[in-house]
Amino acid sequence: MVRYSRFAVCLLIPLLLLLAAPALAQATEWYVAPNGSSNGNGSEANPWDLRTALAHPNSVRPGDTIWVKGGTYAGNFTCALSGTAAAPIILRAVPGQRARLDGGTSKNPILTVTGSYVWIWGLEIFSSSTTRSDRGNGIWLNTNGQRDIKLINLMVHNASQGMSLWSGARDVEVYGCIVFHNGNQGPERGHGHSAYVQNRDGKKIF
Repeated sequence: MVRYSRFAVCLLIPLLLLLAAPALAQATEWYVAPNGSSNGNGSEANPWDLRTALAHPNSVRPGDTIWVKGGTYAGNFTCALSGTAAAPIILRAVPGQRARLDGGTSKNPILTVTGSYVWIWGLEIFSSSTTRSDRGNGIWLNTNGQRDIKLINLMVHNASQGMSLWSGARDVEVYGCIVFHNGNQGPERGHGHSAYVQNRDGKKIF
């Protein structure tokens, strides 16, 4: 059996921390704003628009955080961000600011998630349409094998369906979300749920 002195262990721990420091230091903060641009560089002074940030720019790495500034982002969006199991990418509203994704009268999902290892945090997702038949799903996780997605402290409302979490998306966690006033009126009856959930592999935790 190999034995180590206390002195050797004391030297080893700072060495391990020094070796880990470069990886930790690589995490970067990026910014999105309603007046951002695809020509921006993602800095706070020159932010991206939301669609550009969600397309996973080459500069965004696992472990990074993308801050979404307050305001309304109109349209339908696809989140292709993908981190790793050890270093997810975090898409988060700036604390104290109200970042709102408005699907308007489109029947397409307001936010479709196609990436993996991503945390979506603090956003408000809704449709401003006053007609229930002209609204899209709030959040859509389809069946392309996404995994390890966390939906945290979201507000999802006035969509045709709040959250559509299909069987192909595995290991999904929904925490602290407020989901209300969803549903749509079909020709024969009402449809839609606050959360429509299927599961096949892994687990889904609410």
